[in-house]
Amino acid sequence: MARWLRTITVPEFHQPGLQFPARRDAIVARLRDSTWLATNPDVAELVDELARTRDEDEFDTVWDEIYDHADADRTWIDTQGPVR
Repeated sequence: MARWLRTITVPEFHQPGLQFPARRDAIVARLRDSTWLATNPDVAELVDELARTRDEDEFDTVWDEIYDHADADRTWIDTQGPVR
């Protein structure tokens, strides 16, 4: 079982009723606020790209890359946590 170094909670990922632009922007804001992003310029570039996505397909493509980086860096992105 993986031992995660950090967790980033992104509950907006599955928040019902949240339209794509608002969901994307909330996820981007949570990632930008993370300590992980501050220490990882490659991921910072991907998050900038995520912020520019125009639809779910583009978002999913970039999100997969970010998630792969997170796994490699032992960072858990929790998409099931409660919305605060």
